[in-house]
Amino acid sequence: MNLGIYCIVPSNAVRDAIRRANTTHLLLVNEAIRLADEFPGFYTIARSQATFLDCPDLPSDLDACRALGSELGRVMLARCGRASLRAYMGPNERTPDTLEAAERRGAFEGGVALAVWSSYPQADYVAGNFAVGTPGGDEKQGFGAPIVVAFWRQLLETVGGYTPRLKLGYHGYCDWASGAYWMERRPWTIWKPAVEKAKLPWPEVLITEALVDLGPAFSPNGYRNPIVGSAMAAAYIRDFPGYFREAHSVYIFGCGLTDDWVEKGFEILGDDLVLDAIAQVNRKESSVEKKLSCNIAMSDAESGPFDAWIAAAGGASKVVYDSFRLWYTATQAGAPVSKDDLTRALAKIGSGVDEAKLIAGKLPFA
Repeated sequence: MNLGIYCIVPSNAVRDAIRRANTTHLLLVNEAIRLADEFPGFYTIARSQATFLDCPDLPSDLDACRALGSELGRVMLARCGRASLRAYMGPNERTPDTLEAAERRGAFEGGVALAVWSSYPQADYVAGNFAVGTPGGDEKQGFGAPIVVAFWRQLLETVGGYTPRLKLGYHGYCDWASGAYWMERRPWTIWKPAVEKAKLPWPEVLITEALVDLGPAFSPNGYRNPIVGSAMAAAYIRDFPGYFREAHSVYIFGCGLTDDWVEKGFEILGDDLVLDAIAQVNRKESSVEKKLSCNIAMSDAESGPFDAWIAAAGGASKVVYDSFRLWYTATQAGAPVSKDDLTRALAKIGSGVDEAKLIAGKLPFA
């Protein structure tokens, strides 16, 4: 898991906070998008914030939805497109509440994704960004697994099939007041089984906003309030790997926020306890990744058991065989063994991922 930061207003203080948090993942909005040029090698996501980009009222015809998405995608790229960015984020929130609305949203976002790839073919596109992992989200929006399936199916149909460059975004806040930690886990406990039952490929998930949201009954409703505070928020952040182990990345909201969000208690800028907790998680996760990627020579004595291990799953292509071999040798050096860790590590190689995940499901893990 990679723990990143959501930024809106760039400043030298924000730059210092990024370094202190030891992060390599940034979700950048509006003026902050230029930070992508200053942090080369980071996984940077652009969100061009505008009312008409944040999912306008969509027509009933799916082809018209796709055309509108393509048009607005080109507008988005004109505002924020740059080669230093690794990904672009689609419309934010405006979560669909019916199957028909979900299909229209899928066609619309498919049009945006195709526009992005026409100019930046190697970029990722983060779709969805549904605001249901927040207090009252279900009650307000009637959101559930069938809507995710309808949205995802139409999105895949619009772009011509699944690609690893297509990600799913989600807001995973904790409602501290009622202890509703389950909200962060919804993509894997509710949506993934439904998507796979529909025989659709399940994507990597990005938690595009995370930390604490107490809901509209509280003011401030962010973590900076008498109920939570810095120390408890920092302790919660240190537990993130347990909640988000399967996630591609998680983005703390936020650092360098506008005044309205500062007043609501979401600003982490200047909070050393929280920034140091983010850094601690990232250092720990980086250490695990180094174990996963260490290239240790495999002796003949090790090769036989490894070949038998792969054969138990029906064999593998060369790229997947080599990737599993890398994992296997790292495991012998003490890296943790789990299917989640394995598939997460394999997802980073960028090729053979679907095959690798299929094989991982058949391997005789202890």
